[in-house]
Amino acid sequence: MKFIPLPFYQLNRLRGTYSIFAKVNAVIIGLIFGYVTKNPYVGSAMAIGYLAGESRGWGEWIGGILRQGAAYIITKRNGDTNGIQWLATRFTELDSQNYFRVALFIRGIYWWLPALIPLAFVINPFVVVSSILVLALGFPASVLLANHFKPEFNTTERWSLAENYYGGLQDVILIGLIGVYYVTN
Repeated sequence: MKFIPLPFYQLNRLRGTYSIFAKVNAVIIGLIFGYVTKNPYVGSAMAIGYLAGESRGWGEWIGGILRQGAAYIITKRNGDTNGIQWLATRFTELDSQNYFRVALFIRGIYWWLPALIPLAFVINPFVVVSSILVLALGFPASVLLANHFKPEFNTTERWSLAENYYGGLQDVILIGLIGVYYVTN
């Protein structure tokens, strides 16, 4: 059985496959939040923050989880992981399943902190920080869900499924932030 992703989750999968969609997603997020908040500075800062946060991949750690074992050794041991490897190994042993999960969580914070922190000027900062943490937890959770629900899929299909799950989570959180803005302003 071949996996056919749902179209509304596809922007995150396209972003993961073709780098141009990272820029497209950044512009879409910037335009939406600039329009919703009626503040072009917030929208512009979010677009720039999204690009800055998204610019580093998460493939090293996804591969470790999808291949389910320490046999997938991280190749970037020379500091080329923006400190994620160093920070993750403060909490867990390198190349363990827990390491891959912790590294993905940290990677999620690296991505969403610069993207969403501009919203703290127009939405309750607690809501913004909570959203960042949920999105960061969503990185490893989406991969674990893909592994759990479709173990018969090959690695590429589970990777696609994980990106679709994560795209759905992004949609829910970003729509929720818009809702919070409208309710509180």
